[in-house]
This record gives sequence, C-alpha cells and structure tokens, in this order.
Amino acid sequence: MHSLDRNYKAIIYLRRCDVTPELSTHLLIQPMTDKFRKQSGNIVIMQGTPVETEPTVEWLSNTEITISFNNPSKIYKKESKYLNIKINYSF
Repeated sequence: MHSLDRNYKAIIYLRRCDVTPELSTHLLIQPMTDKFRKQSGNIVIMQGTPVETEPTVEWLSNTEITISFNNPSKIYKKESKYLNIKINYSF
C-alpha cells in the first residue's frame, strides 16, 4: 500500500529468519522507486504468518501510518518511526 503522495510504500511479507525457526510476518516501508529489499526499512517483525496475524496498513497522511494486526504471540521488532514517518500500532 502506498502513501497518499505515493512517495513511500508499505510491504507485508512472510519470511523464515535465521534467528527464529518459525515463519514470521515482516512489514517494511521504502521509497516507491526502490526495488523490494528485505533488509531495508523493516519496521515490524512478528511471529506467525500474515494469515494468522492479519496485518493491515492505513496511511493517515504522508508522514503517519497506522499498522493493525491480530494479537501475535511474539513481536521481535516494532519501530515507532522510519525516516520522517510516524508509526502507530493497533492490536
């Protein structure tokens, strides 16, 4: 999902990390012109698949985003800001 001004995009993807043996849901923000890179702009990592965690993204403005998800069993990473973008969460 892209920001209102289409300068950034939020991407949700599934990954099995070296650190954890189970599948995890990742969410990243990156400029619209960038190609998908798993390591760049990663703001959320949580245990479980996207089907289980049901993440949704809503851009409130060009500099504020709300991420909602269904109570994951464990959150490994949860950033409150990325560049000039404020990140809100709803469980």
